[in-house]
Amino acid sequence: MAFQQLAQIPDAPTEDLPLPEGFTPLVTYKLCPPGGVYVLLFFWFLDNVADLVQVVTFVLHRDYGFAIFVALFLTSSLFYSQFVIIHLENSSIHYTGGPILGRVLAAPFRAALESAERGTATMAWEGMMQAEQQIEAPGTGLVAPYGMVLASKLTPFQALAASYGLYSSARAIATGHMESWSGRKAVAFRAARPKYFAALQLWLLISSFGELALFAVVSRVLHPSVPIMFFLLAAMVNRHTDEGTQSDSKCQACCASLILVANCMFGLHTTPAGLKHQDRHAGAGWPEATFLVVRLLALVGLCFLNLPNGLLPVASLGRPMGWPVLEDEFVSPLLAAVDAAVSCGAELFARHVENCSFLGVEDKTPGSTAFNAVVVGFAIVCVPIQVLTTAAQLACNSYFRTGAKNTELAEEVRQKDAEIRAWTEHHLDVLYPKRVEDRHLSNFAFGY
Repeated sequence: MAFQQLAQIPDAPTEDLPLPEGFTPLVTYKLCPPGGVYVLLFFWFLDNVADLVQVVTFVLHRDYGFAIFVALFLTSSLFYSQFVIIHLENSSIHYTGGPILGRVLAAPFRAALESAERGTATMAWEGMMQAEQQIEAPGTGLVAPYGMVLASKLTPFQALAASYGLYSSARAIATGHMESWSGRKAVAFRAARPKYFAALQLWLLISSFGELALFAVVSRVLHPSVPIMFFLLAAMVNRHTDEGTQSDSKCQACCASLILVANCMFGLHTTPAGLKHQDRHAGAGWPEATFLVVRLLALVGLCFLNLPNGLLPVASLGRPMGWPVLEDEFVSPLLAAVDAAVSCGAELFARHVENCSFLGVEDKTPGSTAFNAVVVGFAIVCVPIQVLTTAAQLACNSYFRTGAKNTELAEEVRQKDAEIRAWTEHHLDVLYPKRVEDRHLSNFAFGY
């Protein structure tokens, strides 16, 4: 009887299941709209190249401290992602062994290829993205823009690389924290509620821009210790709010906030959609959201003070701070950039392109002037949106305010996730029929 069961190996499927509604599988590339894992891989390389350009820029300007910090976050992210990929590679469909150097160099391409064949992200691809979202993006996104606004001799290319670095860091932070807001099921959440998912992701992207830009502005106008102090206070609020039943839950909440700075930016217990992962910390969201609004308003207000003697007569804490610095370093570049844009727009409309020029402000090259204008512009636009949106969520969204679980949406997302997983397994059986035989033999051996 056992041999008869062993001989009855089911046939491998030859056709894919219908796609779950709302789910779009990963592909190598697509033209309209542009996308696919190869495009994502290209931007992953571009992000790292932009960070490398910023490291070189700091070295050329003799800002070795900033160069070391950015290089540290960049190399940590790359080493972590490569370690994860190599560690998971042994169970890969395509694993064939080979020299370790070749495996390391080919690892990102292999992770992209496997994800495209599966139609969903592999653990190796997720590890690459998480390394960028949780290690590289927060570190370089906070340190690099602040270091760049201190530089007064940026070239246009360096300013462009710094601006792209700011964008890529904000995008990565928003994508990473969206995983938390989705209960670790972002793909299923997007498929189940695409418009709601897109709205939350846009909110996070705008808020991330505001946080990074405001950190750079406040650090230059006042001192980096000021926004860092507010982040530490946010971590303490997260710790105090946590209602976990484990004895060390409050300590874990504090560590999660200090290690993942996005939890200090947006709160550890704030869940607009009411989706929580099983390891999500329990607690109300209103204390953290309220402190978020207070923190942003306080940082903005402090920039308008006139502090000719600084905060304390200790080292750099005693340099001039406040409104005069804000006016010289950010307001003047912003006004110069707006004037140049208006005049150039008029010249272009009149077809007098030769009269269009941008000289920058006193003691700053056009590149430095433009970058400072970009940073303060993002802060002026994005921070009020974040404050108003957070206040609206506090007033109208009970899940965001209380930290309660949205059971109806959670079940919808769970079912969608199960459909996507079933489609993925069936799709792999179509691609690799031997999986069916191996699974049958494994089940037989386990049963006997």
